[in-house]
Amino acid sequence: MSSPWTRAGEVASVATFVALAARLVWRSAPLAAAEPGSFAAGAVAGAFAADLVTGVVHWLCDRFGSERTPLFGPYLIASFREHHRDPSAIARHGFFERSGANAFAVVPILALAPAAVAALPARAGACAAGAALSLGVFVALTNEIHLQAHRARPARIARWLQRLHLVLPPDAHDRHHREGHDRAYCIATGWSNALLDRLGVFPRLERWLRRP
Repeated sequence: MSSPWTRAGEVASVATFVALAARLVWRSAPLAAAEPGSFAAGAVAGAFAADLVTGVVHWLCDRFGSERTPLFGPYLIASFREHHRDPSAIARHGFFERSGANAFAVVPILALAPAAVAALPARAGACAAGAALSLGVFVALTNEIHLQAHRARPARIARWLQRLHLVLPPDAHDRHHREGHDRAYCIATGWSNALLDRLGVFPRLERWLRRP
């Protein structure tokens, strides 16, 4: 059970994320209309980046540290370890508990994005705006996407996005739970998993980091 202060922080993080994302949408709308191809390319790049970020965090929390690790253990690692013991536990946490930390993580990106976009030429600015917005949204909503990948009956919009492979589909995520929690770490879109697993990126990194 979260403390009242923790819950307040989670709610504030989500509210701040929504406000900053809305500001970025408002300010980047003219650029997106003028340079739709660049904006779309940036959005795709941002989704790939978000997927990769979720994979790295997931891998680190699965393979290193423990629930007693200072700072990160109780609030971050513990949720991943609980999820392995009981995959359905994610559904017993509320929206703000699931998404507050992720929303907080992308607040700096969304806060700085408008100034960065304004300083760039139109085409580059549109691309940067699309990337920042996509990265922010996918990271902030990763645990909601993850939740829908575990539901027997996902929400209608989630099923539609899963069929289009715009968010993590259940069958793609099943590989992580079915095959020893040592692959398919990326949980936003899942686009990165095939290549990362084929190249053995995470096992190679782990061997390197554990090398005496």
